[in-house]
Amino acid sequence: MNDLNDKCSISKVFGVFKTVPATKSKKTAERTQRILDAAQEQFLETGLRGTTMETLARRARVAKPTLYAYFPDKEAVFNAVIARLMEDWTQIVGTALSSDGKPEERIARAFLAKFSAADDLISGSPHAEELMREGANLATRNASGLEDWLYEAIEALLVEHGFERSDAAHRSDMLVACVSGLYKFTGRRDQLAEDVAFVTRRLLG
Repeated sequence: MNDLNDKCSISKVFGVFKTVPATKSKKTAERTQRILDAAQEQFLETGLRGTTMETLARRARVAKPTLYAYFPDKEAVFNAVIARLMEDWTQIVGTALSSDGKPEERIARAFLAKFSAADDLISGSPHAEELMREGANLATRNASGLEDWLYEAIEALLVEHGFERSDAAHRSDMLVACVSGLYKFTGRRDQLAEDVAFVTRRLLG
């Protein structure tokens, strides 16, 4: 996994998403994380549109002026929540990619780890569709995100196992598009693992 980390470092991919400057004090960082914990719960309960800075401040048990000192608006709070989730999920996916097995097996496990993390988070939320859509839009607007990291990580893994770089890049593009489509549009969660394994084998075999 060291090679993958060197080529597709988390800090490089998520540099635009930094939520707490390194110079901030420990107290400031802890308060920021507390705000984000509360915000994540609030967004799951009321959605992005149904959430206000007032409800976020109340949920985090901070004064509104304090919240505004950390974030200018609710979109900035949502941005930071998504950033933190993406970093967590990247660690989960990276662990799957570095596990034992053939490349196609490791890549299939990585996709399933990502999907499982997303499902676990939004399960039961009445605003799951809105949050998934807005989260994806946010990653696209910032030209960065977990899928971008996954493209690079899969490409690096395939090159490491003998694929030509151009071929690895092409297969990585197709694989992420196909498997992400399975997750987003089929809705067949009971067959997802089998479908992901099938597509991965077909594209990498």
